[in-house]
Amino acid sequence: FFFFFFFFFYAGTSVADVLQAHYKQYGRNFFSRYDYEEVESAGAQTMMSELRAKVTDPAFLGSTQGSFKVAEAGDFSYTDPIDHSVSKNQGLYVRMEDGSRIVFRLSGTGSAGATIRLYVEKYSSMAAEYAADVPHVLCVD
Repeated sequence: FFFFFFFFFYAGTSVADVLQAHYKQYGRNFFSRYDYEEVESAGAQTMMSELRAKVTDPAFLGSTQGSFKVAEAGDFSYTDPIDHSVSKNQGLYVRMEDGSRIVFRLSGTGSAGATIRLYVEKYSSMAAEYAADVPHVLCVD
């Protein structure tokens, strides 16, 4: 039902117009993922260890990073919803006071090298940013 209501309510408008109306009411989340593949495994492990030490240091909480203030940070785990098993050390996260976040994940640490994945997300309630390109908004001054 909702789909049909939504479709008829916005009939005759473009997808871009629908998105802008949505952003105007709810704000916009900007997201990007960067994959760094075939990284030397030992170096990737060292980088993650150094990042882990930084984000788990109590002094990191409340610190200012660029124009952002750190609200929460740590090494996250995943709990399976079926068997409730817990997988620890799934990645490092930093959540800022405005809800923005950065996640670092390391995978594929076999003989062919590792992959480092970087996830960056920022929420905006500033109408001037709604039509902006994702890389532009995620760029830190």
